[in-house]
Amino acid sequence: MFFKNIISNSKNTYRLVKADLIDRIYLRNYNFEPKTLLIIKLDAIGDYILFRNFLQEIKTSKRYKNYKITLLGNQLWRDISVHFDAISIDEFIWINPTDLDDYNYRRVTEKKIFDLKFEEVVYPTYSRTDLGDSLVIRSGAKLKTSFNGDARNFAKDNKKIKNDRKYDVLLDVHDTLSFEFYKYINFFSNLLSTDLMHKKSVLIEKITVSKKIVFSMGASASSRRWNVEKFHELAIHLLNTLGTDYTLYLCGSANDSILVNNFKLCSPELNVVDLTGKQSLVEFIHFVSDAYLVVSNDSGPLHIAAACNVNVVALSNGNNFARFVPYPKGINDKVITIFPEVLKNISDDHNKIKKLQDNDSTYNINDISIEQVMNELNTIL
Repeated sequence: MFFKNIISNSKNTYRLVKADLIDRIYLRNYNFEPKTLLIIKLDAIGDYILFRNFLQEIKTSKRYKNYKITLLGNQLWRDISVHFDAISIDEFIWINPTDLDDYNYRRVTEKKIFDLKFEEVVYPTYSRTDLGDSLVIRSGAKLKTSFNGDARNFAKDNKKIKNDRKYDVLLDVHDTLSFEFYKYINFFSNLLSTDLMHKKSVLIEKITVSKKIVFSMGASASSRRWNVEKFHELAIHLLNTLGTDYTLYLCGSANDSILVNNFKLCSPELNVVDLTGKQSLVEFIHFVSDAYLVVSNDSGPLHIAAACNVNVVALSNGNNFARFVPYPKGINDKVITIFPEVLKNISDDHNKIKKLQDNDSTYNINDISIEQVMNELNTIL
């Protein structure tokens, strides 16, 4: 055991020394291309939806209007970005962030960025990751900028502190517990030296409203998924209340097919349209943009529907409370977020909110009752 510990400690020390050496080698690229900017955004779909409206602000800003702008993004939302945001981006680089755990994939990506010789790199993510930091630190850019942010995604706080020292600019936000969209307003107002006046996140806003009810039952983690049986009970209530003119659509990725199959087993005779795995993200956006109502777990479709300004009922276990849900009325008054009853008065408890933003929520989403949802729906129906 003694020798195993020595060997293990030696390997860890070697990895740390090697990583630090690579950081030093790639820290500065003195042959950078002037007026080139790389924006690194590795987050999931919902975060990108809240962030993307600021791309146009960057492109037209006094600071970057003559820059060549490249976006390095998460391939999950590639279709959205290319379709809606290409006007603000000169070039795209797409990666799978989960593959950055693979050393060879990460090194190839780091070298690719370094070889493109960017003058500036901006990493607008409040909860940065060590892997995201490595892309910035080893970019060789003359100026590296990000949020000061929190240490939620770092195993040890001192690792974030060590990475912080390798940035040129770290921007603070006025309210660390604020909604994510407000954090972006704060960040880009500072970066671009202007007062941004965004009121909400926008994708598509249609004047007409169809008679579509859309259910999105998926979420990245099982702890953030409301029971299929409860979705089914809610579907019966809605269809009985609204009448036969309305149609229920089940939407989601192919990964959600097992949830949809279980939903159908509850009552095979229920008239629903299954679009699971049959739509691209862009197709889903256009489809949902005139929906009468969207019911979703706290996941990407919630933020897409909100950015289309349709009625949304969101179900959440309190994860990232006040950061991604609930939507502030000043940004969107059509999104109603429902939490387990135990979180009813949490808005006044600063310490509980901070705990839910620093750690994954342990509250049970299935403590949300059908009655809670139906009561809230009455304000829409």
